[in-house]
Amino acid sequence: MKKSTEQKKILQFYIVFGVMLVLFLVPSLLAAIISIILFCGVTISAYLIRRNSEDGSLTHNHMTFIIRTIWIGSFFASLSMLVGGTYLFLEIDNTPLNPCIQSMLNSIPSSINQLNAIIEPCANDYWIANKKVIIISSGIVAIPILAYFIMRYIRGISRARKGYRISNPKKWF
Repeated sequence: MKKSTEQKKILQFYIVFGVMLVLFLVPSLLAAIISIILFCGVTISAYLIRRNSEDGSLTHNHMTFIIRTIWIGSFFASLSMLVGGTYLFLEIDNTPLNPCIQSMLNSIPSSINQLNAIIEPCANDYWIANKKVIIISSGIVAIPILAYFIMRYIRGISRARKGYRISNPKKWF
């Protein structure tokens, strides 16, 4: 089956969207920055492309779907961060930091290197005491967001590959 130019452009857009999702998963500051830049670029581009396309066209349909995915996904991200952050705040054990905090109060650090030297002795004990809480909180935040974006991404790209429209691009799920 030969793909139209319009369909190829939509698929390229989904590929950039997919790269953004993959980079979101990479535990690196550079990957996070690139993912955020792509997130903003995809959002702005989707609005511009949709504005310049005919109502009811394949492009308009898929750009509406992507825009809704981004906004609804951002809403879910805010909710899951609120829940995960609340869980973390209520369950975290800060007692392993007490010796380091006392040391910091005795000599206020004047540089980041001094602060690191004061905090470093407590960091391992803090991690050991809170590993489970941190992992659970991270899961509360990341899993719903990723599940939503991946579900919508798969639905959108599979429909675009076949040249089909999304039946109701404004649905939440």
